[in-house]
Amino acid sequence: MRKSASTPRYTVCLAALLMAMAAVMFNFSARATSATWTGGTSALWSDTNNWVGLPVTAPGSNELATFNASSVNTTIDLTGGVTISSNLFDTASVSAYTIGSGVAGAQTLTNAAPGAITVNATVVNNQLFNANLSLGTTTNFAKAFTIANNSSTANLTFAGAVSTAVTGTNTITLGGSGNHITFNGPIYNGSGAVALVKAITTNSVILSTSNNFLSVGFAGGVNQGDNGTIRVSHSDALTGATITMNGQNDTTQTIDLANNVTLTNRIFSNSRTAGRPMIRNVSGTNTYAGLYIATATGGGVTFEANGGKLNMTGGFITTNSVSARGLQLQGTGGGEISYTLLSTFVGVVTKTGSGSWTLSASNAFPSINPFNGGTLVSAHPNS
Repeated sequence: MRKSASTPRYTVCLAALLMAMAAVMFNFSARATSATWTGGTSALWSDTNNWVGLPVTAPGSNELATFNASSVNTTIDLTGGVTISSNLFDTASVSAYTIGSGVAGAQTLTNAAPGAITVNATVVNNQLFNANLSLGTTTNFAKAFTIANNSSTANLTFAGAVSTAVTGTNTITLGGSGNHITFNGPIYNGSGAVALVKAITTNSVILSTSNNFLSVGFAGGVNQGDNGTIRVSHSDALTGATITMNGQNDTTQTIDLANNVTLTNRIFSNSRTAGRPMIRNVSGTNTYAGLYIATATGGGVTFEANGGKLNMTGGFITTNSVSARGLQLQGTGGGEISYTLLSTFVGVVTKTGSGSWTLSASNAFPSINPFNGGTLVSAHPNS
């Protein structure tokens, strides 16, 4: 009886083991595909012979496409449209790829949330998304996307449009410790809204054409060091967007102006240690015609002109809970403030750097610190 009683126990154990092995095999095969491009057969994304991975298929929704080697086919044809979760460019031998054939925006790449496009630090060749980038496939997931360039030699460029395919706010976090992320195609709200967030990383984001999206902001933090820049090189690059800078104290978060633009957006910014610019002129004659609003303590406000001329024609105020801030004018270029600086909002003006700044309106701030280089020109009897 003991012998017969023991038989079912071994049978149950064996059955449980087989079930566990089956479960492991099922879980492995059910994982999201991570396919790697070889392009050995053609330029078609949909051609399974161009990919290696398990299972052997072209990556699709909720899956990862990896580009980590050289190929004879570097312009990828997305005929019929492709839906993917993430794209990864890796290794020093990866070719300069173009995702999407034809003219810019002729094809579409849809990124399912949460999705990512990443260029790793080892990459040396530029990467180009020539297709339109459509964000989201369902409202059931957090609408979060990440674009990061960690290469110090390769640029990451988007030539097609970037828009939303689902309702709600779709957040794109832009970061990386490497070179620029450049948007030459328009960013617009689409079915939902687009919010850009500059991560606490050192690289720059360049907006070079007309856009229309919800907001652009820098991630928050106290004493976070260099958080990089957002460069505006088109007057309508931030149409309709609220600009928010959340860093404080020893944190650099900067809106760069270039290419003779006029920016009219309001900027809401925490105060920071003197010398860390909020607005900077990079090249050309550019105008900030918006209202600058200091929203928190933690330092002062710095405007910088490093090339060409920066015209400040909008206004400067603080919120009700913030006392008057120190204003530092710096850089090697020229600048002019043509609005009144009231003592309610500005406590002291400091001039540093070899450039020349002009105060051309009647002002009422209490004092000017001793000069530390360059010229401060009074172009109004009461300036």
